[in-house]
Amino acid sequence: MPTYTAKCEVCGHEQDYIARVKDREKAPTCNACAGAMHKIMTATMVTAMGIADNYQVVSPIDGKTLYGRSQYYSHMKEHNVVPMSEMQGQAEHAQKQIAAKEAKQRKETIERTVNTMTKN
Repeated sequence: MPTYTAKCEVCGHEQDYIARVKDREKAPTCNACAGAMHKIMTATMVTAMGIADNYQVVSPIDGKTLYGRSQYYSHMKEHNVVPMSEMQGQAEHAQKQIAAKEAKQRKETIERTVNTMTKN
């Protein structure tokens, strides 16, 4: 769900809130004074690793701030860590290879059986 920012009409306090897109205009009450809040426009930044290379993330290894996808992957590689996304991709690739090998073996077995039956 998207994150929005709201500002209190009473005390001016700003806070972020998470809401469904259809509920985006329903701002919460203020955490500071319980006053009414209204949604305000804020700048957005695409943070999907596959889309943008201008995000910042804290390293789970040493707490270092990393900027961008390339720096993140380089840092992980330096510490001999394989990111979960790569592990999942490798697992899917391995499963596809196993399935292809099994299909090839089944085909060869059927061909041998047919050849044996036709010879007799």
